[in-house]
Amino acid sequence: MKISFKESDAKKIVKNLADSLEDRELGKICKFSLDGNDIVVTISKMGTSEIVFAGKSSKDGMEFSLSKEKIAFTHRPFKDEVVDKIRKVVTGCGGTVS
Repeated sequence: MKISFKESDAKKIVKNLADSLEDRELGKICKFSLDGNDIVVTISKMGTSEIVFAGKSSKDGMEFSLSKEKIAFTHRPFKDEVVDKIRKVVTGCGGTVS
C-alpha cells in the first residue's frame, strides 16, 4: 500500500490527518504520528496495533509506503474495515492511496 500527497512537509501531512480525525468516531481509537519521515498509525482499543508507512520525498510531494504492520490479535477480524476507513481519511486530506 502506498500513500501519496502533493504536500512536501510530512509534519503538515500528519497534522492534517490528525485534525481530520478529531470529530470522527475513529479518532477515539486511531492516532497518526510522525517518526522521522514515517507516518505511524496507532489503533488502541482492546489491544494495540501499529502500521508504519515509510516516507520519502518525491518529485510531486511525499510518498509513503507500507513498511511494517503489527496487528493485535483482537483487531485482525476488523483489519479490512479499519484500512478502508484510514483510506477515506487519507483521500479526504488530499492524498491518494494505491
